[in-house]
Amino acid sequence: MLGRALNLVTVLFVCGQTVLILHFVARGDLSSPTTPVIEYKDFVTILLTALGVMIAVGAIFAAVAAIWGFEFLRRETRESAEKAARERTEAMLPSLVQQQVRFELQGIKTSGDEIAAEMSKEDKP
Repeated sequence: MLGRALNLVTVLFVCGQTVLILHFVARGDLSSPTTPVIEYKDFVTILLTALGVMIAVGAIFAAVAAIWGFEFLRRETRESAEKAARERTEAMLPSLVQQQVRFELQGIKTSGDEIAAEMSKEDKP
């Protein structure tokens, strides 16, 4: 997006320079050869105005790119966090299952087992 914005600013700059060159080559008017020459102060004013317009257009493109980039970064951060959590969970799950199976094979009762046993006793008449 930023590359496209820079390309557009460059194209506009080149177009502006082309118009100025054509103006100086034709001396402002193609029909009469005796047109007045543009003064230095007018030329500087035109160049500074064109530069101001290009900076304003660039600032608008930068603002749009910043908003778009912020949303992109937020989305990518969320997806990356979800992926990392999923991978960590998938990596930890087999070891947790093996640990629980080992406890059950050894006859070790956990507090969860005790709670489940009490709940099953309460349900029976």
